[in-house]
Amino acid sequence: MDRPHSNQRPGFKGFHPLDWASRVSRLIFSRHNPDTIARLLTELIQKEAVIQEKTAALLHSRKIFDRSSAAARLGVWQCSLPDNTLEWTDVVYDMFDLPRGSDLDRNEIVKCYAEASARELNTLRSKAIAERNGFTMDAEIITAMGNRRWIRITATVECEDSRPVRIFGIKQAITVEKNHEGPDTISRRLRCNDGLGNWAQFQSKLVEFCHDYGRGDTRQL
Repeated sequence: MDRPHSNQRPGFKGFHPLDWASRVSRLIFSRHNPDTIARLLTELIQKEAVIQEKTAALLHSRKIFDRSSAAARLGVWQCSLPDNTLEWTDVVYDMFDLPRGSDLDRNEIVKCYAEASARELNTLRSKAIAERNGFTMDAEIITAMGNRRWIRITATVECEDSRPVRIFGIKQAITVEKNHEGPDTISRRLRCNDGLGNWAQFQSKLVEFCHDYGRGDTRQL
C-alpha cells in the first residue's frame, strides 16, 4: 500500500483551520437573532456592574476591618495544611515586631514562643487538627526585637471531605490586659473610637472576614 506523501496526513486532506473556525462562528451566530444577542449583551453588562459594586463594597469592608482590628489589636492569621504555609494580616506582624509582608517560616515563628507556651500551643494545635475543631489560649512570645508580650490565640480547623486543609483564626495583643487592665477596656476603647462602628458589628465583620480570608482572595500560627 502506498504511504501518504510526507506533506500529507491521513484524514486532514483539504482541512483549513481558518475556514473551519469561520464556519463554526457563522453557525453559532446564525442560531441567535439580533434581539437575542442584544439581550445577552445587556445581561452581561448588568452582571459586570453588580460585580463591580460588590467588589467596591468588599474593599470598603476590608478598610473598616483594617482600622478596627488595629484599634482593637486584633489580627487574622491562617496556616494551610499540611505544608504549614502561613499568612498574616499587618497587625500580627506588628505583634511579633516583624516587617509587614515579610516571608514567614513556621519553624522560626514557633521559636518566638516562650517554652511553656510553645508546648501548650503544640498540644492544642495537634489535638484540634486531629479532632477537627478549635481552641483558644493565651501565649507569651519574645518578639524579633526581644520584647516580651502576651497574645490571645483563637483557632478553627477547616476541613474538606473530612480532611483538614487549613487552620485559621485571630491573634489579639493582651499584654496590657495581662498587666491587670480591666477585661472590658479593649472593647470599650473600640466602641469609643470615632468611625469604627459598634462592637457587635465589628465582631460580625470579623467572623465573616476570617472565613473568607485568603481563599484565593490567603504566613503562620
